[in-house]
Amino acid sequence: MSSNMYLAARLSLSFLWVFTGITSEFFAKEIGYEVLANAGIIGALADISSSATGCK
Repeated sequence: MSSNMYLAARLSLSFLWVFTGITSEFFAKEIGYEVLANAGIIGALADISSSATGCK
């Protein structure tokens, strides 16, 4: 992979990661808890998980 393609891939992934984190933190907190509940993670464990991932 050329260095320009590598840089573009890294920047794209970084943007996606930051945008997802901002969305989870400010616009979709309840969706984060729904996803955790669907996985069987509820209560205090959901609070810990959402804090660790930025969903809270």
